[in-house]
Amino acid sequence: MGLDTFPFAGNTNAVEILDELVALFRARAPIPDAKEFPLVWPVLRSYEFPAAILTDSLLAESLSAARLDIIRKSLQSGLKFDQNDASSVSLRYAAPWFTKDLIREGSVDMVIS
Repeated sequence: MGLDTFPFAGNTNAVEILDELVALFRARAPIPDAKEFPLVWPVLRSYEFPAAILTDSLLAESLSAARLDIIRKSLQSGLKFDQNDASSVSLRYAAPWFTKDLIREGSVDMVIS
C-alpha cells in the first residue's frame, strides 16, 4: 500500500522504482547509513540487510518472476490491473490520506519511507 499526503506517485516512473527496489532486495543491500546520507535520522544500531525478517525463502516467494509481473502490470495500468487471478498480490495507493482507517490493524509487516 502506498500512502501520500499529496498524489506524488503520478509524477514518477513506478515501474523503474520497482525495478530498483527489486535489485536492492535481491542483492540484500544494507540500509544506507551516515556515510551515504550524512543527515540520516534516526540513527540505527545496525544498517545490515534485515535477513532475520526477510529470509531467503520469503524473498524467493516475494521476488518471483510471476509475482513481479503482476505487480508491474498493475503499476503500468495505474493500479487498475485486474488481479482476480493474483490474490496474493494487492496494490493500493491512497492520496491524500489523513485517517488511520485505511489500514487494517495488524496488517502491516514493514514500512519503507
